[in-house]
Amino acid sequence: MDYWVGHVREDEGFAPDEEVDEILWVPVSEASAFLTYSDDAAIVRLAAGAPSTTPLIILRHAKAIKRGDFDGGDDTDRPLSGRGRGEAKTLVDILDAYGIERVHSSPFKRCISTVSRFAKTIDTKIHLEPALSESGHESDPEATAARARELLDSPAPTVLCTHRPVLPTV
Repeated sequence: MDYWVGHVREDEGFAPDEEVDEILWVPVSEASAFLTYSDDAAIVRLAAGAPSTTPLIILRHAKAIKRGDFDGGDDTDRPLSGRGRGEAKTLVDILDAYGIERVHSSPFKRCISTVSRFAKTIDTKIHLEPALSESGHESDPEATAARARELLDSPAPTVLCTHRPVLPTV
């Protein structure tokens, strides 16, 4: 059995089925009253005492059009493929589940397109990060690493969208 600690962001309603008749969100301080087994109560106590964390999601952009198939000249303008646009749409709910509040991205079109729907959904701007682009990383990998460390210290849940060649440095 797996246990998850979460926070309700929005209650979308629930329809009972054969397995679950009710979902009830309660504060940790009240949860033990609803538990049958002592092992479950011990897990709630552990979760209540666990330090809170702040997620930093490091995301490679969604599937882009192949370099060889792109006629646009400048690779910074290479867009997402149809599959990539679908992946970007799917990311909205995934990133929301982590409570992401800040969006940082390479200034390349494919990275911006990967996170733009999510940024719009949470009504926030995309912070463009030249150091996290392929060209920024190629010219100064130390600056890329330094910027990633700064974002790691962010007090807000953050997503950082970049490129495959940049990932080992980040």
